[in-house]
Amino acid sequence: MMEIRPYVILASVNLSKINREEDIKRVVPTAIRMLDNVIDLNFYPLEKVKNTNSSSRAIGLGVMGEAQMLAESKIRWGSDEHLLKIDEIMEAISYYAIDSSSNLGKEKGKYPILRVQTGVEEFFQSIEQRERL
Repeated sequence: MMEIRPYVILASVNLSKINREEDIKRVVPTAIRMLDNVIDLNFYPLEKVKNTNSSSRAIGLGVMGEAQMLAESKIRWGSDEHLLKIDEIMEAISYYAIDSSSNLGKEKGKYPILRVQTGVEEFFQSIEQRERL
């Protein structure tokens, strides 16, 4: 029998529009909730696919528009300024995505097939340490 693998529900943040922490803090939690809601609202061709997706709740939030953001900010691709900026942006997106996902888990309960990624706790600890400085 063929194994049914979950679909991953995907969305992107447009960095040419969303690249400041206050914007990321506002947009990413909405995107994470939207992606989670799509799992429940989506049409599935087979009941087994629906059950698999509901069990794993696989979502992914990516980015686009990095080159446009840099051009509009007059930042040279590959420069130290570019690498610093994208590091700050991606760290903020990661933080608010993980935080939002965690809050959804508190609200809706843990989903059946939870795969905890290593490094998540260390990530939050490093953010908390940096905020104390």
